[in-house]
Amino acid sequence: MTRTILTGWSAACVGVLFASLAAQGASAASASSIAFNNMPDSNRSFKIDQSERTPIASVEIDVSAPSNVLVQFSAEAEAGETDDGCPCSIRAFLQADDEKPLPVKRINVGAPAVTEVSKYEHDRQEITGSLVFPVPAGKHKFTFIAQQVTGKSKQLKIDYPNLQAIAFPQNP
Repeated sequence: MTRTILTGWSAACVGVLFASLAAQGASAASASSIAFNNMPDSNRSFKIDQSERTPIASVEIDVSAPSNVLVQFSAEAEAGETDDGCPCSIRAFLQADDEKPLPVKRINVGAPAVTEVSKYEHDRQEITGSLVFPVPAGKHKFTFIAQQVTGKSKQLKIDYPNLQAIAFPQNP
């Protein structure tokens, strides 16, 4: 039997989720949904296109009533083997269904000082964010998207993406 112990931020999120569900009552809790996509594989990276938005991860959730869906993502952005074409900025978006992607976060990677002065092999930066989407009853798809917005690197990538969607039914 394998046991998972949650600590720090993960434990706090799960605690808030359970407290919220308990406060809504048993009938609302049974209507709540959660969907997640976790990719901890160190051999799988998502290369960011130099000019187009790049879908990184998606989840689908089916809600039985109008709901507010909390969508959260986390990942590691990396400048690649070299910082050629950088410094660069990466913008992260969240998209609900076929709606326009909404910008959530912008980070910088590939600063020359990271490799030249600090002597790190690569520049890696955490990229995280969240949004709440009000949705009607039914099936909905949420997508985490990344886009290079400055710089000319051909080696930017996203590693270890995690995406979660948690539905909270709206009170009538």
